Amino acid sequence: LGEAMVDVTSEVPVQTAAAEKPTARRYYVLGLLTIIYALNFLDRTIFNVLIEPIKKEFSLSDTMMGLLAGFGFALFYSLLGIPIARVADRLNRRNIVALAFAFWSAMTALCGMASSVTALAFARIGVGIGESAGSPASQSIVADLFAKNERPRALGIYAIGTYLGVFLGYFIGGGLVLNSRLYDGPSGNAGAIGSLPLAQAPAGAAAPAQLLSVASLLNLEQRYQAAGLAIE
Repeated sequence: LGEAMVDVTSEVPVQTAAAEKPTARRYYVLGLLTIIYALNFLDRTIFNVLIEPIKKEFSLSDTMMGLLAGFGFALFYSLLGIPIARVADRLNRRNIVALAFAFWSAMTALCGMASSVTALAFARIGVGIGESAGSPASQSIVADLFAKNERPRALGIYAIGTYLGVFLGYFIGGGLVLNSRLYDGPSGNAGAIGSLPLAQAPAGAAAPAQLLSVASLLNLEQRYQAAGLAIE
């Protein structure tokens, strides 16, 4: 007597529908969402790795860099997360994830092409807006694909994207920084390639630069030794 009654009947149709979906298809979708989530964290992390080169390129103070790297991104990411989640409850979640992914990727590329602090700030805000739309819709899709007793495992796999993205962000961003130092030469004076504006290469890390840096890391040690630089 006096115990609260919990209605679980509403969960039954959802779990049944999730269980009826082919396992391969569910994990295929989960894998895609995890990769997108990893790229979400890659794009937000790589900026932080490149703070010092960006600061030097635009002659910014520590306060301004903090606003660009943290406040400008986090403010819009936090404010727009809830309303976008409500939109995801009503519209096609697949399209929301696709549009969000395309938008924040484009904004990341614009960060790499920014030639002024204002352009970089707006592009960074755009990254925050785009990434705020990715997780709510993705997690809602995962919840529909997997029954209640399978969701912890599914969400655990999805969460791997966080650490994979951070790893790739530091790996690729570190490669861009090391390459920029290599091109500057042992004396620190910019050479022909190092004299290019940072905004055209590592600042913001546009997608082509990220892919090229992965390949360049394969022979980074030999190139460093050839340039007379010590690997720390």
